[in-house]
Amino acid sequence: MEINSKSVAALKYAANDENLSTQSFEALIKLIFDSFIVDLKVGKLVPKLETKNLDTFDVPKVELKEISASFYTLIAEFARHNFDTVSVSTFLEDTGFSNEKINIFSQFYLVIFFFLIIFFLKLQKEKREIIRLFLSSTTASFPHVVDVNWRLDYIVK
Repeated sequence: MEINSKSVAALKYAANDENLSTQSFEALIKLIFDSFIVDLKVGKLVPKLETKNLDTFDVPKVELKEISASFYTLIAEFARHNFDTVSVSTFLEDTGFSNEKINIFSQFYLVIFFFLIIFFLKLQKEKREIIRLFLSSTTASFPHVVDVNWRLDYIVK
């Protein structure tokens, strides 16, 4: 998995119970997973986290933004590598999360993942398209060409 050191540091900050209590962690994770909005006009999953919702936490706003960005990255990487809840739990345990926080995250991850699968299967999309759609909507890069077929014609006179 490709997670930068800044994201890992933010995750370790969130794992510490002194920095973020279990109740605050659950509220933050619920807020992050609830922020996924399916934009049918564009055909993308758009994560929209309202910053006014972050005012209710007793953690500095800058830290909360880093933590939420880290969790968005983590969710995207989990989807990219097709992690199941056991793999998610193992990764979070290695990062330093308590069992209670791991269970909270795993429950929300399982719900959102199955919701996405069911929703897009109703639209007759494949699971791979769901993950590609999710990953394309959470990147900060510009759109780019994924596949090109070339044909070269010669005219001899």
